[in-house]
Amino acid sequence: MQKNPFPHLLRPYFDWLSGHFEHLADEATRNQVRPDHIAHDFLSDERRRANFNRYMMQEIKAAVLDFWSRNNEAIRSEIIRLPGLKARFGGDIGPQPSQKLFERLGVYYDSIIVADPIVRSITTLGPAKRTDYYTLKYCIAHVLQRDVYLAEVYPPIAVLFAEQNLLEQKPYSVGPQSVIDATIVANKIFGQDFESERDAVEFFHKLGTSKAVADEVVDPDTFRFDESVGNDPLEQLEALQNDLRRDWDETQLPPQWRGSQLIWTVLVGRMMQANDLLHGAIEVGAHPVVQAPMSFHWLVTKIRATSDVLQQATRESYVVELPITNALLSNQLDWLSNVPLDALMRIRSHGFLDDLRKTISSNLSQAETASYDQLERVCRQVDNNLQIAFNRHQEQIQTLNQTLIRRFAIAAPSLLLSIGGAIHPLLGGGLPPWISVAATLGGTVSLTELVSSVASNIVERRRLGRTPVGILWHARNEA
Repeated sequence: MQKNPFPHLLRPYFDWLSGHFEHLADEATRNQVRPDHIAHDFLSDERRRANFNRYMMQEIKAAVLDFWSRNNEAIRSEIIRLPGLKARFGGDIGPQPSQKLFERLGVYYDSIIVADPIVRSITTLGPAKRTDYYTLKYCIAHVLQRDVYLAEVYPPIAVLFAEQNLLEQKPYSVGPQSVIDATIVANKIFGQDFESERDAVEFFHKLGTSKAVADEVVDPDTFRFDESVGNDPLEQLEALQNDLRRDWDETQLPPQWRGSQLIWTVLVGRMMQANDLLHGAIEVGAHPVVQAPMSFHWLVTKIRATSDVLQQATRESYVVELPITNALLSNQLDWLSNVPLDALMRIRSHGFLDDLRKTISSNLSQAETASYDQLERVCRQVDNNLQIAFNRHQEQIQTLNQTLIRRFAIAAPSLLLSIGGAIHPLLGGGLPPWISVAATLGGTVSLTELVSSVASNIVERRRLGRTPVGILWHARNEA
């Protein structure tokens, strides 16, 4: 069995974090509270917060950036060589220990790849009260999750790496592509025909007030920023602005973050987040995994809107091919959160992952050709097979005790109809890289010209027998 190289590379990092934050992690464990509660409580004292920012934040930044500058290349090289099925976490700064990401996905994926949330926290521009909170929160979370990253099993259950562009303080390469996606999404939400970013910016600038923006929304189901409020556009706008006010002084914000112009800025940001996840997953040959509901919503929205535009231009539909990724995050499978790390390692030693994948995959040929009205039936059959697979392995996997197995009862489709959805782009991204096509056209290109060129490219590829990537997406909350 191949030795896992990651514990040796990552242990100094986790040792340093444990030396400084284990006492806070112990508090979280002892009081059964989340790292964010401990971080908030610790920083609620103004004097303590001032000292933390003056002294500890500087030490954290220096230590974290120094570690990754020396080790990131070696770790990324090992990630590229990883065998098996990989998942790439995204849609949030980092995974939360309370959500049991590794325990739930570890029974299906060989490795979950996570971009270090501490690097994101210390390099993202923002007010000090936001930076210190997220930095401390994820320092505590890392200490609580260190055993997952340092487990002596190969392929590793979880791998931590740093995003190179953040270390080098370079802008995201997906920016231009995200502007094009945001233009398409804005057209969908507001029923407009924007041809460029300038058209969209002028539109929002003229609207001025939140009510004026809300009145222009023609697709309120897509216009969502907060799952805790209703679909009324004005309520969603108020929730978005309240969230902004928690961290920022509105009077100090640049114009593009104020009033109605905020909407365009947020749409571009959401598209950047979606593209960053998709590109990051493709880079390491992994499936994108999204736990945050709103991040998943905007990822689905990007894929849906851009697919619809291309479908209209090509007069052809996309083939449904790959209906698996985040299924194990479904609420129907909450009991998987009770599988501890040592049990997960024993599950792997029984070869359960391969059997489980074969069971799930056995019905995918049906899903590939199923129409939407048949999809629920196929989903239910796949779920039934999954239940049978777990029951079949009940005796082999003693750590999944009989109580948990008996509680594994599926009343509705969960494998595909879950908040995790089922999005898996193949190499090439699943959808065309707009910006590369725009570059070949030269100068300032309109959205119509760009879509036409991309559509022609798709038709030609199909003529040559190269089937484009099909994307099956469906979420219970979207159904």
